[in-house]
Amino acid sequence: MEKTLSAAKSKTPESFIDKGVRALALTLYYMGGFVLSGAGLFFVRVPFCVGLAAACSGAELVAVCAGSITGCFLRMNMQESLVCLIPLTGAAALVCACEKLRFRNKQTVLCTGVFIFTFAASTILLFSAKPSLNGLVLNLCASALCAGSVIFYKGAVDCIRKKRDIYMLDNHS
Repeated sequence: MEKTLSAAKSKTPESFIDKGVRALALTLYYMGGFVLSGAGLFFVRVPFCVGLAAACSGAELVAVCAGSITGCFLRMNMQESLVCLIPLTGAAALVCACEKLRFRNKQTVLCTGVFIFTFAASTILLFSAKPSLNGLVLNLCASALCAGSVIFYKGAVDCIRKKRDIYMLDNHS
């Protein structure tokens, strides 16, 4: 009886520490989504938050989406926020669908989906404003960069989840 009580008492501080680490990780995901929603490259907004959202799942996905939405509404005008929010919604739906259907090549599906969502949203808004070939090429490059960021963020999320050192990533990541 005494051993059982001492074991229960020793688990209590560990659970508080685990909950604190979990809350800190979710705050990190929220801030990551907030900061990455306003990233720019060559005068084009690149929604890297979509790549981070595609790499996450569960509570992390909700935290990234909340941070991205907050960042979009606080920093961007309506057209730029649509370039961020439409692919973010598509990526979140794609992550949920991949989890339900349990795809084998989930990372490939997510990279392709992020590319298609980002390119489609930015191209539609480009052609609604003032179409140009330079804008189309910049949107293509920005979408490819956003899709490639899924691979990097997936490795970073795995390191956070498994509490591994950053040097323990595989060669692909």
